Amino acid sequence: MKIRFYNYVKRENSTGVPRGEGHEYEVTLKSDTSVVHPTVIIDFADQEDPEPHIFNYAYIPEFKRYYFVGDIKALRGVIWEYSLKCDILGTYRDTIGVQYLYLLRCSREFDGDIVDTYYPVKTSYTSAWRGQYTPWFPSGTQVNIDDGCFILGIVSMPGLITDSTFGSIKYIALSRSELTKLVNYLLDANTLLNGTITMDGVSNEAAKAIIDPLQFIKSCQWCPVHYSDIGTLEQQGLSIWSWVASGVMYKNMPSDPPYLHWDIDFNDIPRHPLSAQRGNYLNTEPYTKMNLIIPPFGVIDLDTTLTAKAYKLVAKVTYDLITGLGILEVHYDNADGPVGCRIQSQIGVPIQLTQVYNDYISAASGVAGGAIGAIGSLLTGNIGGAIMGGIGAITSATQAMKPIQSSVGGSGGFSDLDGWAVLHCVFYDIADEDRAHVGRPLCAEVNMSTMATGTYCLAMEGDVPINGTAGEQAQLKAYLEGGFYYE
Repeated sequence: MKIRFYNYVKRENSTGVPRGEGHEYEVTLKSDTSVVHPTVIIDFADQEDPEPHIFNYAYIPEFKRYYFVGDIKALRGVIWEYSLKCDILGTYRDTIGVQYLYLLRCSREFDGDIVDTYYPVKTSYTSAWRGQYTPWFPSGTQVNIDDGCFILGIVSMPGLITDSTFGSIKYIALSRSELTKLVNYLLDANTLLNGTITMDGVSNEAAKAIIDPLQFIKSCQWCPVHYSDIGTLEQQGLSIWSWVASGVMYKNMPSDPPYLHWDIDFNDIPRHPLSAQRGNYLNTEPYTKMNLIIPPFGVIDLDTTLTAKAYKLVAKVTYDLITGLGILEVHYDNADGPVGCRIQSQIGVPIQLTQVYNDYISAASGVAGGAIGAIGSLLTGNIGGAIMGGIGAITSATQAMKPIQSSVGGSGGFSDLDGWAVLHCVFYDIADEDRAHVGRPLCAEVNMSTMATGTYCLAMEGDVPINGTAGEQAQLKAYLEGGFYYE
């Protein structure tokens, strides 16, 4: 039986085989040997200056198998014994080459959207941020009270509670100077005596102790909207209870609808410094963390599986002119994109106007609330667990997903409104990769004949049909699923 010997350098988990005829010898099979692990004996007596120790690879045409040389023994004289081990990948290279294999990892092709957890995340990081002015902080320096206006809910003269009325309360907008004028008018001791209320035999100060004119203002809040932007006509002479403050200029509250919309855009979302080279998955957690800080809505954790491909974020704010409440929705990509969160917070600042005396009208009529109380905030949210799984150090992107969150915002104060709207990004460093020997996630079915030589591959299912023994088939499956080089 003939055998061809080679001095061939290759990796054990490689499909490579030597080219050429090699060194052909006549051999004798040792008794009690096998086809998969044969032992052969060669007599080099007729060879001039033989070098039997230089061979490390072999091919036996009769068995149609390639072999690694496991051991070489000198028996006597020039007779040598070679223990061979079948090279499964080399022997069945052509069979592998016509297969369609589902490759989990590959060194030449990859899908950068698949999370690769093979490499550990470091504690070192870089950061980036994007800042925008808010509609209530347009200058970027400090909140200016004169940039806004005051929204009042008042009890008006019977018969005049028509326009801008919600329930039994009429809502109006005043500039800061006109509010001062109205307060001065109501606090004038003569105002009570000039109305329809008679206080015979009661001094002006005692009358004010019984009925506080300011109690007819049921709510007052500073609104971060300029008075000129309230879209109704200015009027003069404000009717409040039984008085008319003739010199006060005001605007009725718009009623269709009594709220405003603002958009805060964050363009050009920062990316992980290594994402262009190693994959978009680095723009998701745990490699990237992103949050928005939008006063007064608090800190909002973002779903990085959505920011990874979004080119911008849109923070949509709906502001209720009557209550001062704002609703924030964060959308990915555009104003109609997926919603990342919905949060409610107090934007308008409640202002105290009433005196220290009891509100007898509210107490008697059961009217709830006073001008002093702030509107409560609403907290909604859901915290769920991450789902982990995968093969070959590939983790499902659901591990990086964040639940839609809401957080408590401000309770109504000028300090709550201070500061920019900021998108914060933290990018954690990742260990250096060994793409040639480990590959990258692919998770796709591939025709192996299209793979370039030297490509590292890791198959999910290596049960390839071969014309071999059961042991060889099991060994081939183990190689394909353990990682191999297609050469």
